[in-house]
Amino acid sequence: MPQKYGMYDYALNSVGFVECETPYSIVVLTSLGDKGADVMAKINSIAYEHFK
Repeated sequence: MPQKYGMYDYALNSVGFVECETPYSIVVLTSLGDKGADVMAKINSIAYEHFK
């Protein structure tokens, strides 16, 4: 999955494109600091299971 990942203060952000049977783009913006990585992973996992 090509993606762009970034962090500024407590904002952790990720933008990605998933090429599966039904391709999709996903954007996750958080203000959770280091905990944001876990949230982003869980959200993308849910989206991937839905679209694959």
